[in-house]
Amino acid sequence: MTRAGHLFLQSFKAAHYNPLMNVRSQGQNPIDSAVNQARRALRRQLGASPEEALTPEQLDGWCELAEAVEYHHLLGQGYSQGQLHSNQVEELGGRYRHAFLVVQGQPESQLLDPTFGQFLSRGPGQSLQASQAGRELLQQLLSQGHAAWNHRTATLYGHAMNIPGDVYQKTLASQRPMAYQPVLFQSLLD
Repeated sequence: MTRAGHLFLQSFKAAHYNPLMNVRSQGQNPIDSAVNQARRALRRQLGASPEEALTPEQLDGWCELAEAVEYHHLLGQGYSQGQLHSNQVEELGGRYRHAFLVVQGQPESQLLDPTFGQFLSRGPGQSLQASQAGRELLQQLLSQGHAAWNHRTATLYGHAMNIPGDVYQKTLASQRPMAYQPVLFQSLLD
């Protein structure tokens, strides 16, 4: 396992996340439940153990699936389409394309990006590791798969992803339609 993969796995285990738990368990908030559903779908698609499925190498290229599963799970939890802001960074210096979800909520909005770990040892991950605030955001994304979405985190995330301008406003204005079918995702989760 690479150093980045080992760091990711340590962060993941440190969060006391039980990847085999029933994501429909009572008491789990909808954001955690959505992230767990996405991680479960990724494990099924990859046919890998929980630890193997969540390494940076395995996460590469699975962001759209994770985003779609989270989106449809949250719709089923009573969130409206107007609260779910699907975003995609088309070009990150000509090297990456990445999808993530911003959930507008009360008391605070949330960034859902359980596949950010794919960038741990390259560009965006290295950028976040350059400051204490960035390392804290990185730790949250690695262990929880989500973080509070406010101007501070939007600035850090936007800088790491090379998104110009007011990232906070851009992401909350995004209404990229999701063309996925819930039936497809149910088959991934059953």
